[in-house]
Amino acid sequence: MKIRKKRLNEKGFTLIELVLFISLSAIVVGTASYVMVNQIDAYSFISNRQETLSDSRYAFNRAASELIYLDTAEITAIAADQIDFVDRNGLAANFSTGASAESAGSLALYRGNEILVDPITSLTFTYLDANGAETAVIANIRQILMTVATEPVANEGALTLSTRVIPRNFVYENYQ
Repeated sequence: MKIRKKRLNEKGFTLIELVLFISLSAIVVGTASYVMVNQIDAYSFISNRQETLSDSRYAFNRAASELIYLDTAEITAIAADQIDFVDRNGLAANFSTGASAESAGSLALYRGNEILVDPITSLTFTYLDANGAETAVIANIRQILMTVATEPVANEGALTLSTRVIPRNFVYENYQ
């Protein structure tokens, strides 16, 4: 009888209490890890997408800042995916697509031999006349619409960006 009383007075946890504690702890840790993994994935996606957007904006700003000072006489050739011109230093230059350095089978946006955005899926130049209609005649160009589609970021969809450049010297050149 003294043995039984001694056991009842002992302090500690029962087996059921320990099993419940471990089960509840596992549920809390599992839920917390699931939330953390989702947050890390979301941060990674947003960070990659922001980097792609930043690179694309840099390329657009670079192209626009060069194209805005052109005269029609400085454009040497145009195509849907390329524009060749003489830059402010009198050197031959172009914006075009070429093979990607990062992804086999993808494209990159180049300014001469320099990669501006990599990888992309398409680059399109649309040349517009004074009435806003597409033209293939260099002397009639008044606006240049540049569109680039980037590779999907983490399989979550591509970015498509466009910019319209109205070269300063085109507005009044051959004005009618």
